Amino acid sequence: KPTMSLKKEGKGNIARLRQALPDYRPNLLRIALRLTRNYEEAEDLVQETLLRAYERAETFRAATENASLLPWLSAILKNCFINLYRKKRFEVQNCLPWCEETEYLRW
Repeated sequence: KPTMSLKKEGKGNIARLRQALPDYRPNLLRIALRLTRNYEEAEDLVQETLLRAYERAETFRAATENASLLPWLSAILKNCFINLYRKKRFEVQNCLPWCEETEYLRW
């Protein structure tokens, strides 16, 4: 279980946090696979999660000295999954009026 020491906030800690993000990839992939049940979508979801975490590293606040990033990353992953699900549902709903009836029945 990866952990990192973040005693005080600052640019050095943000750099260490960003370096530690790839260590969480296997844990995030397991969570994403449970959500998506599709390896390719899970990989995309993990990539999006790590990108967002990298961009927002300064928002992470460690509650303790040896805080784990996993709860924070899991929340980002779940939000990415919800956004993906909403986007897919929206795309399917918008497609239906223009689809031929036979195409719709093939789903």
